[in-house]
Amino acid sequence: MSDTSQGPGWYQASDGKWYPPAPPAPPAPPAASASKPVYKKAWFWVLIVVVLMFGGCGIVVFGTAGVVSKSISDASNKVHTITYSVTGDGPADITYDTFTDGNTGSEQANGATLPWTKTLTAKGLFSIYSLGAQLNSGSTVSCSITLDGKVISTHTSTGQYANVECSGSN
Repeated sequence: MSDTSQGPGWYQASDGKWYPPAPPAPPAPPAASASKPVYKKAWFWVLIVVVLMFGGCGIVVFGTAGVVSKSISDASNKVHTITYSVTGDGPADITYDTFTDGNTGSEQANGATLPWTKTLTAKGLFSIYSLGAQLNSGSTVSCSITLDGKVISTHTSTGQYANVECSGSN
C-alpha cells in the first residue's frame, strides 16, 4: 500500500491508496490422461520378475531336498572296510577304537607279535578310527589305518619302548 502508484499493475482503491497487483492465479491442474493398461506399467513387470525368482528358488530348494535326503541316507548306510595295521621290530601292546553309527568299540592286543592287522566293517555317516601301539622291546614301530583301500593315517616312531598313534575319520 502506498500513496502513489509503484508501477504497472498497481491499482487505486476507494480509500485513495495504491495497492500492489494481485498474485497470479495458481496453474490449473493437468488434464486427466488416459490410464495405461496394467501390463504396460513398470511395477507390473518388476512384480512378475520377483514372483518368478522366488517361485523358481522354491522349485530348486524343494526339488533337491529329496535328492539330498537320498544322498544322506545312502552315505549313512554305506558299509566301510577298516584295516588297522602295526609293524615293527618287537612285540607291542596295541589298542584300537572305532566310533561308528552312534556306537563305540575299543579292543586291545597286548604283547602282539608284529606285523599285526585287524580288519573290521562299519557303517555310518561319520565314523572315527583310532589306533595306538607301544613296543615292549625293539626300537621302531609304525601304524596305519586304511579305509576302503585308502590309507587315511600313518605314523612311525623310533626308540626304546617307542609309542605310535594313528587316527582318522570318514
